[in-house]
Amino acid sequence: MKEEQAELLYIYMPEANAKACLRAQSLDDIPDHMRFLDHDGQRKILAVDIPPYAAYSTIEAIVERYHSVGCGIVEDSDIESCLVIPATNWFYYDSDKFLFRRSGLGSFDVIAIAPVLLDANVDFEELSE
Repeated sequence: MKEEQAELLYIYMPEANAKACLRAQSLDDIPDHMRFLDHDGQRKILAVDIPPYAAYSTIEAIVERYHSVGCGIVEDSDIESCLVIPATNWFYYDSDKFLFRRSGLGSFDVIAIAPVLLDANVDFEELSE
């Protein structure tokens, strides 16, 4: 999805952390191992425009996005829940990695949390045959 089309973004994480973010209306409870050091030297968070029920994606694909920015210890088991947040101009879209980056944590409108209904991994080519 293109940056200008995204109205909602999703930040995937363990369920307990998502609940804490929702209660506090803050991004402060995003686990440290799911934050990354960007090329500008700032710690950032990753968001995607892939909803937790998307038939076209997998948990493995979400984990790969975290790995692509240097969050190498993120595992499938970390992708239990996600924050549903509004897309704002505080996020930068990285078209090379198909993800959104944001520096800064703190107060933020967390609209909801949602369970992850994505498959662990799916061979999409096999499904299309």
